[in-house]
Amino acid sequence: MKSMIAMIAAISMMLLAGCQSTQPSQQIQQETNECMHYRAMMTAPMAPDAMQRLKVECEQSREHEVIKQA
Repeated sequence: MKSMIAMIAAISMMLLAGCQSTQPSQQIQQETNECMHYRAMMTAPMAPDAMQRLKVECEQSREHEVIKQA
């Protein structure tokens, strides 16, 4: 009985330690509407200049997001 309690306690402590371990910090980047639209259209048959325009809009929207957050 004591060994079973000890085993449950050990497993519980391992699970608790695993949940509390630090995860590598990754900066979560908010996806702007322009970038979501650009990604959605990447496989669409489009003229190269139209695709480039969507890409530029995405990049500019990210710059504006950074400015807003600062």
